[in-house]
Amino acid sequence: MLKIQRIDGALADKFVGSSIIRKMNLGTSVIRLNTQINDSSIHFMFSRQPSLKPVSDRFNNAIHTLNENGDIQTVLNKYLH
Repeated sequence: MLKIQRIDGALADKFVGSSIIRKMNLGTSVIRLNTQINDSSIHFMFSRQPSLKPVSDRFNNAIHTLNENGDIQTVLNKYLH
């Protein structure tokens, strides 16, 4: 709707919005504002089934490693710019 000028603005999560702008090649015609509407944490949920414990452990370790070595910022930059 923005592309065909049926609306003047839209609200989106910054990651989702950036992805849509990139996929639709709207980088030169859409301006992303840094207005914060909501500030909440992201939570991941896993089943409590004992067989899935290794999955959640690997996931947590991977997130921890990405934060520790700074690679998480590289991933974020890829999707935000």
